[in-house]
Amino acid sequence: MTSTETKILELITKANSILVFSHIRPDWDAFASALLTTELIKTTFPDKTVSTAIEKGTITNGKYLPNYDSIKTDYALEVIKAFSPDLIIIADCPSLLRISVNSVAISEFFASSPIVTIGLDHHELLTTESPTYMSNHAFNSGVEEVFTLLVKTFGFKETPNSLKLLAAGIIGDTNNFLFLKGSYEQTFAYASYLLEHGIDFAEIDRQQNRYESIHILIIGEFLKNLTVTEFITYTFVSDKFYGVHPEINRDKYTESKEIFQLHFIRQVSDNKIVFLLYPEVPGYKGSLRSISDTYDTTVFAKYLNGGGHKTASGFKLIEPKTITEGIETVLTAINTHKQEALIH
Repeated sequence: MTSTETKILELITKANSILVFSHIRPDWDAFASALLTTELIKTTFPDKTVSTAIEKGTITNGKYLPNYDSIKTDYALEVIKAFSPDLIIIADCPSLLRISVNSVAISEFFASSPIVTIGLDHHELLTTESPTYMSNHAFNSGVEEVFTLLVKTFGFKETPNSLKLLAAGIIGDTNNFLFLKGSYEQTFAYASYLLEHGIDFAEIDRQQNRYESIHILIIGEFLKNLTVTEFITYTFVSDKFYGVHPEINRDKYTESKEIFQLHFIRQVSDNKIVFLLYPEVPGYKGSLRSISDTYDTTVFAKYLNGGGHKTASGFKLIEPKTITEGIETVLTAINTHKQEALIH
């Protein structure tokens, strides 16, 4: 073990109460990584108090994940103060700031708090205010980092639930093995191991991609507003649509965005860059995707106050007052920095 890994093991072993977070606006890997961390620690150390917290952490069909209903979903700072943990672990998240929408309050809290933090992550971008100790081997999903460190390196007890969570995170964050980086041998080794232990990938995919009528309504709006140019394909949810449908919550827009990106926008044209944008008060939430290793979307995202992976990034726009202004902001960033983002 490295010195950092030795320290992480020591901290987990000595702590009596541990709070496990993942990032806000969580995806399947965020849920699975946090729940997997909690599962492995609680199983190995049954006398410890360990809980999972994801601010506003809900997702359609999430109940198929083991212990999904145990997740604390209040504001992160409120959860921390109520739980009073000895140790905080942040899974699938490179920065303390990303565990809450109130990043200023979180920053101020950790600046004066004696609580040690551990990060178990796989993202490429370096960020400010990282956890005190970070384990990151640039795997294809956060669950691989968690499982590799806690089970393979530390020898924590594997469970049927842990295998299901490992599979859910891999399927979710690799988009059914499409978004693979250089660590693909590790990912496929885990896939083989999971299949040998009875994991049904088809059922996990079905659970993660079940649609409701509201999803279809939003997808229809994305289809209606689709634009294909010579270089960029994009779409959006209009301000009018957003205003007419106050019954649609933020989670449904996020889930519909994921569905549209997975099954529609990448298949529309041969363009190398695609993006979509939708209202998320205050401002607009957006996602960027690139086709294979053509353009690094994180380059565009950094100019839009976002980040992510080379082929998939997210961002949030605050300044634009209309969806039209937001679209123009994204188009300008892409056209201005496309040479910088080109992968040679």
